[in-house]
Parts: sequence; structure tokens; C-alpha cells
Amino acid sequence: MTEETMNQLIKGKHAVIEAINSSSVEVDRIMISFLLKGKSDISHILAIAKEKKIKIQFLSPKAITEQFPDEDNSQGIFAYTLKFSFYPIENLLNDPDKHQKVVVLDHIQDPHNFGAILRTCECFGFKNVIFPKDRNAQLSPTVSKTSAGAYSHLNLIRVTNLHQTLMKLKKSGYWIYGTCPENGQALNRITAHTPFAIIIGNEHKGLSPLLKKVTDDSIYIPMSGNIQSLNASVSTGVILYGLTQSQS
Repeated sequence: MTEETMNQLIKGKHAVIEAINSSSVEVDRIMISFLLKGKSDISHILAIAKEKKIKIQFLSPKAITEQFPDEDNSQGIFAYTLKFSFYPIENLLNDPDKHQKVVVLDHIQDPHNFGAILRTCECFGFKNVIFPKDRNAQLSPTVSKTSAGAYSHLNLIRVTNLHQTLMKLKKSGYWIYGTCPENGQALNRITAHTPFAIIIGNEHKGLSPLLKKVTDDSIYIPMSGNIQSLNASVSTGVILYGLTQSQS
């Protein structure tokens, strides 16, 4: 794995727990509000931190507010990471498992969408997530909190060129699906090939024209309401669930 020094702030109980339990994340220290001292769920965090020799700081509510003035909904618990290990694309390409499922994000820019999509990927067993280095939301306190720490259990593959990466996947035998609201195969009628990658389009522009040319098939979600569109993270959840069912 390639390591990157992040010094990233993680906020929220679940995100911190998942981070300290992850093999991909190196946690430097944990800051906890004095008001939480003695709580059972905090005791669990303290036990793991002691075992892994992670520094703990208890802070007053005033100190919490002063140090993290813009971080609401934190539940009074924060952590700083030293390193996060991104998963090399070569590991995926050389994986002998021929039933891999990959999610490719085509420039998802809202960190709440990014975090929610990562949480959905982990829940439905899509452990490999590819996203671009530029013009895409990156790991941040908001992403880690929204993902409920799910990002720390995924193979996050950050690349500089999505098109080239998809071409490598095709050469390795991956079937490439793209999301398209207008045409293609209805999600409830599809039988997914394996291994496969599903491209999730940008919140506003959908799939980029260049990536559309790479796809082997397009998938759309049949809808009957007057508003024929879904939020990017919601549509991702529907699609990943549907693809999971298509393989059962």
C-alpha cells in the first residue's frame, strides 16, 4: 500500500472507533470531552487506544470549542491521523479473485455525498473504490463522519487518470457499467458480469463523455414518480443493492 501523511482530523464516535480498528489508518492521538469520561462506549475506545499505544487527551468543553470551532456534530470526540494507506491499483489488477466488484467515482464533489457513498460501498461489500486525485472530494473530517468510519475498511484507490485506469480494468477482464438516467438496461432486469466496475457519475453532469465511451453497458433506475432523479449517494445505494441482487 502507498502511505500518505494526512494529519487528518476525524470527528465522531463511530468514525474514531473504525479508524483505530483499521489496518489502513495510523491514529496519532484522540481528544475527548471531559463530559464523556466514564461512559461505557468511551471506555471501549480507551481500552483499544491503550492497547495500540495511542495518546489520549481529555479536554474541557471550552477547550473543545476553542480547538474545533467549526466542527459541530462531533459528539465530543476527535482524533488525528498520521498516515492513511491508499490501495495501489496494481494490487487490484493482479488480484486472482475473478469476482471483484469495483465502484468508480467520476468526480463526486460534495463531501457528504462522497462519505455517504463510501458507507454504502462498505455495507454492500463493494470494498474497492476508485476516485480521482483532482476535482473530487477527498478524505476530510466531513467525509469520515458521514461515512461513519467506513472509509477505513475499504480499498481506496486514488488515481490521476480515470480513463486510463478504466482501460487497465478492461484489459484485466473487467466489465464496465455506467450509470445513465435515460437509457441502457433497467437495474431490475440486469444480470451482472463479474468481475465488474460500476461508474457513478458526477452530481450535476453525470458521466463524462470520455468515460461513457469506455462502458460496456449502461444502467438506469426505473422510476415512476414525477421527479425522475435521485441524489448521487441515494442512487448509488439503489444501484449497488440491485447489482448485489443480480448476482444472487
